[in-house]
Amino acid sequence: MNNSVFVLRFFLGMGAVGIIVPWFTLQSLTCDRSTPTVGVCQVRQTVLGFPIQTVPLTTLQGAEVRSNLSGRTISYRVVLQANQQANNIQLISVSDSEISERAAVKIESFIHNPEQTHLKVTLDERMAGFKLGVCFGLLGPILAVLVARAKDSS
Repeated sequence: MNNSVFVLRFFLGMGAVGIIVPWFTLQSLTCDRSTPTVGVCQVRQTVLGFPIQTVPLTTLQGAEVRSNLSGRTISYRVVLQANQQANNIQLISVSDSEISERAAVKIESFIHNPEQTHLKVTLDERMAGFKLGVCFGLLGPILAVLVARAKDSS
């Protein structure tokens, strides 16, 4: 297999992965309160929506946003604060601080308002992955052509 075909396949494959993988970066928190003092929250991840963690509402004290600097990129994650710090639950990181802050405020409001019976908060970063996949998908053919031209020139 020549280099240009390899480069083309590699970047098209990375593009496909970038378009498919974002389906796995959707996370939601759903809380239901049956009485003012009894309730349960479920953290779900992916489009399939399988619960990955179930938490009694009585163990949650609040929610906060924490930031993480990685290189030049800052990401924000919503952390559910539990009675014991070791039991804190971290939701996925998102690149938008406003989305994280809104989610934390909604969660705080639900935890401290016994009249509220249902909460659903969704954090979604699929579009960022989709954009990366499209970039790989477009970059592959361009690089394959450049590699093929360089090979033909030599």
